[in-house]
Amino acid sequence: MFVICGPKLSICGFIISIWAIIMMGLMGVFFLIKSPLLLEDIGPATDDDWKDRKKIDAIFQQSAYNCWVVAGVYAFLGLFSYFQMRMNSRQQYVVT
Repeated sequence: MFVICGPKLSICGFIISIWAIIMMGLMGVFFLIKSPLLLEDIGPATDDDWKDRKKIDAIFQQSAYNCWVVAGVYAFLGLFSYFQMRMNSRQQYVVT
């Protein structure tokens, strides 16, 4: 494996990934339990959709799955950033 990101970028990517995994995981849980505070965030819905409880439940569940997929993507990027941090710490910088 070779170095793609510098040391500062890899640390920043790792920290942001950790934060995003926590945030998106919790948002997925809150969508799954159908938190009323997230009602406005479930996407565009017509007036007919608001009358049908099953459609609203399906939209909440799909939003929860979407959050967990994004958390998985951030986990992959966090691992990539971690390995980049390790590769940057192994390199010997020669100053001439």
